[in-house]
Amino acid sequence: MCKLYILTFATLPFFAASPILAKEPHRQLDAHIHGHGELNMALEGNKLNMELHVPGKDIVGFEHEPNTKEQWAAIGKARSTLAHGLKLFILPKAAQCKQISSTVNYTHDEGEDSKHDEHDKEHKETVEGKEHGEFKGNYVLKCAAPEKLTSIQFDFFAQFPGSKELVVTLITEKSQKQYEVERDQPSLKGLTP
Repeated sequence: MCKLYILTFATLPFFAASPILAKEPHRQLDAHIHGHGELNMALEGNKLNMELHVPGKDIVGFEHEPNTKEQWAAIGKARSTLAHGLKLFILPKAAQCKQISSTVNYTHDEGEDSKHDEHDKEHKETVEGKEHGEFKGNYVLKCAAPEKLTSIQFDFFAQFPGSKELVVTLITEKSQKQYEVERDQPSLKGLTP
């Protein structure tokens, strides 16, 4: 089910090199609610910037640092698939969008295992943490007719069965809106850039 949230802001921050998303603090999903990711989109003129954050488990089935050839191969294959933004997030042909660039990274954080505050040190307690891996994709697109960006089909879910939901934020010069897109209804319609 798609849900729409209209975010009301007196002024909208916009990227500095189309940094709408860059000015906003990066909201980390509770370091990884499995099955849930974020897609932030910012449209400025005919340039569309997209930023994807997805837990590693949703994409490759694990979040730890890869330590086998198979795991390294899975990371490589996932990065290759994620690099093709317009195959994952299909925009209307009428908008005439072309991907100009993309970068995809897998980051790994060992959590808080080795970090202790003073209280814990005094009492010789350990803080148990968890490992977290995340894929982050950045895409830059140019659209000849950005006013026709009225829908998105999410083939992302077909490519990555572990992903169940994306929270999509769309920022334009006129508005900022947030949607929830789920695997069983993988499209957004009626967008108004």
